[in-house]
Amino acid sequence: MTGDTFAQALAKGLVIPVFTWAVQLTVAALLFRGTKRYEYAVQLGVVCTLGSAALWPAALYNAIAEHPSPWVSAANVYASVLFMFIELRRRNRILGLPGYLAPVFLATIHVNMAIFATSALTPAFDGVFHRFW
Repeated sequence: MTGDTFAQALAKGLVIPVFTWAVQLTVAALLFRGTKRYEYAVQLGVVCTLGSAALWPAALYNAIAEHPSPWVSAANVYASVLFMFIELRRRNRILGLPGYLAPVFLATIHVNMAIFATSALTPAFDGVFHRFW
């Protein structure tokens, strides 16, 4: 994302969470009615908030380090995703929600991360984002 404007970086950075939320809320709408749908959406929101907080160490490292290593950020992102998976699975188990929801969440994030990496590393995708900004 080197050379991106702030708006382009923000757009690329929102691809993963927006798509993940859209998929997960669609899954909830298809599988649940009423209270269960609400409970799952709340747990998803709590877990995603905790996962976002878990990204702060890498953000601080990137802000402070003179030449930050991208591997530190990548490791922090994967640690955050693993933490969210474990926490969502734990919370879903307490509520009696199906066990497959956490792996579906994990798979959705990994697909999105692959799309994001492709867009960040492939100049052809830059044209998609330039049209919006």
